[in-house]
Amino acid sequence: MSRLRLALSSDYITHSWTNTSVIKGRTTWYESVEQMQTDLDSYLDHYNTQRPHQGRMMKGLTPYSMFIKGLKLIPKEVRTKVA
Repeated sequence: MSRLRLALSSDYITHSWTNTSVIKGRTTWYESVEQMQTDLDSYLDHYNTQRPHQGRMMKGLTPYSMFIKGLKLIPKEVRTKVA
């Protein structure tokens, strides 16, 4: 028996061209770094402030709202020392 272990999954495998974010990344050519940075900033804003997440303990919140919720748990005197 081989020492190589393969991870078996019952997940359905789809083609990368069916994923719209992959398609945009493959087909978008930028004339400048500034244009690319603008698109990246827009994506990160959407990802962190608008798109609900399903991760552990996220309960459909966005990363930004979860961050703000966490800040409220830190005592005020600790927050002022860090800032």
